[in-house]
Amino acid sequence: MTAVNGKLFFSALSPSSKTRQLWVSSGFAANTVIPYDGHKEAEVQDASQLTGFAVEVYYVKRGSLGGTDQWLIQRSDGSPSGTKAFLQFGFDPVKEGKQPPAYFTYLTGATYFTYKGDLWRTNGQSNKTSSLVVKAGIYPRFLVNYGSSLLFVGGSSQSELWISQGTEASTKKLLTPAGGGAKLYSLTRAGKYVFFSSGPLGKEVWITDGTSQGTKKLATISGPIGKLVNLSSPNPFQLGNYKTYFTTAITKELYFTDGKSVTKVTGPFTGPVISLVNFKESLYFTTASGLFRTSNTQAVPIFTSSVSSSHLTDVNGRLFFSHNEPASGIELYGLGPFLKPNPFLKGAGKASQIHN
Repeated sequence: MTAVNGKLFFSALSPSSKTRQLWVSSGFAANTVIPYDGHKEAEVQDASQLTGFAVEVYYVKRGSLGGTDQWLIQRSDGSPSGTKAFLQFGFDPVKEGKQPPAYFTYLTGATYFTYKGDLWRTNGQSNKTSSLVVKAGIYPRFLVNYGSSLLFVGGSSQSELWISQGTEASTKKLLTPAGGGAKLYSLTRAGKYVFFSSGPLGKEVWITDGTSQGTKKLATISGPIGKLVNLSSPNPFQLGNYKTYFTTAITKELYFTDGKSVTKVTGPFTGPVISLVNFKESLYFTTASGLFRTSNTQAVPIFTSSVSSSHLTDVNGRLFFSHNEPASGIELYGLGPFLKPNPFLKGAGKASQIHN
């Protein structure tokens, strides 16, 4: 789920077409709808790529045109008239595979993404001159906005840190952090730093400020970085109190870092961490045993439950999440008065699965 301009966006099955579609909600069940875009037969792909910008979201659907498979890059402000495909890429799933355009990232008036090993730029308009390849054949992954530049993992070996200001001349290799052989994973912006994983099995936590001097290994933990949430100052380059939380991708353990060291978060919770979000200046997260909160390295329970909750999202100061009801399947809930989970959108049945 993604919150943009006071609206909640998520993907779930359409009751009529039985295909995965974009849904939008203004905070009331009656106003939770599908802004159909004219491509009802096309399905939303890879819900993790539902990317929110200032007033709209970008996402990818897979459809067909004249018997040819197509990736449809869509944009939506939550209304039917403001939901449309503005870029199409025909592809052969047998010869080229099924990897869609990915890593949509906004930087200074344009949106960047990766496709077929190239770095692309678009202004979101439906004409060919508005979308172009910034640099081909560099295999970019994990794009992040870092001030006036993009930082990303590049190179066929996935071991190089690259930087770009959106032009071919400015797109270049910055450094090879881990000695040249180890792959880099999970490049993620958190305030004034960018985190990534490297080393054997991706167990090393690295941090960079975009310079060789400011790139260093922080710790070796149980696995590569999974999800990451920053609780630091809104000013990304302000010095002072720095607080970031992240999970490991495989074991789903929760860690805290101040940019200098890494500490495991403990508390009365069991099982792996499922979802986490910055909510009211604290970290809220779910496990199989309920919803928990922390602002340091100790967690306290908000509520406990025997069924799982996930997809935590803050919309206008209210916390939404999906809740796995044994009788009806996965439904949309909101955290109501007295910090109790209240049903918000029900009735889609067990076939309906809510995604980010």
